[in-house]
Amino acid sequence: MKKYLLALGLGSVLLLGACSEDTGEEEKEGTTTLVQQEQKNEQAEEHFAVVEKFIKIAYFDEGTYADFVALHADPTAANTEEEFTTFRDTTTAEDQFPVDSDSVEKMMKHLVAVPIDETHAEVYWVEDKKKATKADATYVWQLVDVNGAWKIGE
Repeated sequence: MKKYLLALGLGSVLLLGACSEDTGEEEKEGTTTLVQQEQKNEQAEEHFAVVEKFIKIAYFDEGTYADFVALHADPTAANTEEEFTTFRDTTTAEDQFPVDSDSVEKMMKHLVAVPIDETHAEVYWVEDKKKATKADATYVWQLVDVNGAWKIGE
């Protein structure tokens, strides 16, 4: 009887230990930084290219409304030309991004591209790439693969 109780007690301890380790793993996953998630992204450069074009067009006036619409997976979901023009006339990169917003090159250093699946990805703008989690992102762009080309999705 003592051996049975001892075995039961040991089994309970092992079971509780295993459960607490699982909980620890969930907590560790919850604090995964964006840079750690990005390491799995083999297409990061393609994802950055789309967002770089968006930033150049929207914040640095390097492109036309047609260029802006062409970046979208669903062109009808893009802002109207009037909204686009008003945005460019009234908004600066400095207004929207807290640091390094004086050039596209500096802004690009704050981007992190994280794949969701083979046809979807997210690009985040964060102040500190090494420490940032998804919750820290100032901006998030949803990207979708449309016939082999990455576009901004909705």
